[in-house]
Amino acid sequence: MGDDSRCTTPISIPTIQQLLAPAAFNRLLGAAFTSYISRRPMEFRFCKTPDCGQIYRSTPAGVVAVTLRCPSCSSEVCSACDDAHIGVTCREYQTRKSEE
Repeated sequence: MGDDSRCTTPISIPTIQQLLAPAAFNRLLGAAFTSYISRRPMEFRFCKTPDCGQIYRSTPAGVVAVTLRCPSCSSEVCSACDDAHIGVTCREYQTRKSEE
């Protein structure tokens, strides 16, 4: 790489898109997205259904959790604890689960 890979000047996305073939640009976007998501495991989670690639934003502590329905496989999950427990709080669900 030129300048021993020390260049810190950002390159705009439209410029990158002009310079790369469409397939290479799409691969780059995919890699950037995957990297972003994988570095934030407490913020983003993957649907638990096998072979489902959907990602959802988890609920931060102190915020009211909601039940999410996956748009791909229709499974339901709590946005806070990553389990399906319709009609009970996370704490109630964890208590019931530990008593089993």
